[in-house]
Amino acid sequence: MPLEQADLYQTHHNIARAGGISTLEGLQAIKRISLSPRELSEPISDTKMFLECSARLSQSIEILDKIHEKKEKALVFIESRKLQPIFAGILRQRYGIQLPMTINGAVSGAKRQEAVNLFQKAEGGFDAMIISPK
Repeated sequence: MPLEQADLYQTHHNIARAGGISTLEGLQAIKRISLSPRELSEPISDTKMFLECSARLSQSIEILDKIHEKKEKALVFIESRKLQPIFAGILRQRYGIQLPMTINGAVSGAKRQEAVNLFQKAEGGFDAMIISPK
């Protein structure tokens, strides 16, 4: 785990143990930090640095790189609605995907099915779809 991420984990753990925040708030903070120690509402000026500061995101990209080499498709499950468009931008930049499809609660049933059909029919190698598990 990158040092910045580990330090934030430890800081929030210590605050929760000392009673500075509730256990639930501590768990939510650690969950957010596990995505990225950086605020997701801030603009990302350096994609490489953004990925490197998160163990989860850097591991995800390593896996996607292997899938990309094999010219296969990938489903990427991301619960955070703030992270979904950021990750879509990273996919566009890194792999040249025109518009990675995202399915989340804001997408109507008909649009979801249309996106799934397009994703399944698409030929020509690597592609990725971002899906919210909620």
